[in-house]
Amino acid sequence: MRTIDERAIKAHADLRFRSEYDYALFEYYRSAKVIAFLERAGVPVRGRVLDAGCGGGDVTLELARLTGPEGSVVGWDLDEAKLELARRDAEDLGFGNVEYRLADIRQSEARSEYDVIYTRFLLTHLREQVWASRP
Repeated sequence: MRTIDERAIKAHADLRFRSEYDYALFEYYRSAKVIAFLERAGVPVRGRVLDAGCGGGDVTLELARLTGPEGSVVGWDLDEAKLELARRDAEDLGFGNVEYRLADIRQSEARSEYDVIYTRFLLTHLREQVWASRP
């Protein structure tokens, strides 16, 4: 597990709105907290993972690192510009097990395709309940 570096999170939080790059660094450092939470909750990050509302894909890349080459991670978002940045980051960093798609969770019934579905800020943007019951 990556170490949670509170000083780095604070330092990058203060700079995060200067540029997309600064925001990506902030999200990268903060993603260690996300992964620690999943581990404490007993959620194994393996198999086929969906990051719904992935934005710039920073947590998506950390999920892909955790699944390793035997797993696969898909990031969904409605913002094509952010997805393009995420695709470039994944390519630059050599991630072969991650893919980004323009997709709307409200229009999808794909939940049975994934072993883990992760979302962080997406739910605050939805007016209606999504996927209320298990398949």
